[in-house]
Amino acid sequence: MWTSKAKNLRLLTTILLAFLFIGQAIAGDEFSGIASYYADQFVGRKTASGELYSHNKLTCAHPTLPFGTRLKVTNPQNNTSVIVTVNDRGPFSKSRVLDLSKFAAIQLGIVQKGTAYVEVVVLDGNFEESGDPTSYIIPGK
Repeated sequence: MWTSKAKNLRLLTTILLAFLFIGQAIAGDEFSGIASYYADQFVGRKTASGELYSHNKLTCAHPTLPFGTRLKVTNPQNNTSVIVTVNDRGPFSKSRVLDLSKFAAIQLGIVQKGTAYVEVVVLDGNFEESGDPTSYIIPGK
């Protein structure tokens, strides 16, 4: 039989291990689903990370990935990709996997429809900021 102290220690260890792995981004992880984009009314508002939202940056919202995680998002309909940075929480619709900045949505060609199926790869984040947001756009073929 487990003693009360041993049970508590086992429970605490389980909780700590679960906490360590929830929301962890591992380079190479992939997921897919429907993405939408932020409406213009959110420009200038604080994101969950504390940054102000700008529709001119390549950013996105994800429910659990750590802030600063870089994602390669591809629209398979036109084979265009962008590299975005997670800086907010959302989307709050269970049918969607990401909320993209308007700039990212424009580059992916999803603004007209409002949503699109996307394929996402978690990147390692070990590349430098160039200051030129278009350097993170990978045109389709």
